[in-house]
Amino acid sequence: MSSTTVRSLVKSRLENDWPQRGDAEIVDVTNLHIDRGVDDSLWVALEFPGGSEEIISMGDPGNNLYREFGVINVHVLVPSGSGATEALTAIESIRLLFRGAEFGTDPNFVRCYGADPATTSDRISPATIEGQWYIMTSSIDYTFDAFGGTA
Repeated sequence: MSSTTVRSLVKSRLENDWPQRGDAEIVDVTNLHIDRGVDDSLWVALEFPGGSEEIISMGDPGNNLYREFGVINVHVLVPSGSGATEALTAIESIRLLFRGAEFGTDPNFVRCYGADPATTSDRISPATIEGQWYIMTSSIDYTFDAFGGTA
């Protein structure tokens, strides 16, 4: 699981910097039951599976550098039967937003690396709701640096 700072920064980047967002809701689905009802609009689910952390610098207690490694799964959901074009357009624009991006506030930055091409899946348990949604996913590798006790 990623740190709360990473989750907040990723969600904020989508909410504020994704030009194609429109009215799309952005939800962190980790350990959350989602009831979307009959809404038929595109929405985005963020998932932060696993993760690890290493100490990068030592010798300055309280100011040592720690690096978190993880993956952001971005799921774009559209109503089943609505076609793939809207979902594919959205996931591609999100990939471009995160690929090679660095964002955050000094000294804590999230650095994104590759953003995997879109895949489709029915096995995303928190976001799959009885076949009502067509899902496209991109996985994005990231690192996050924190100094001392910050995160």
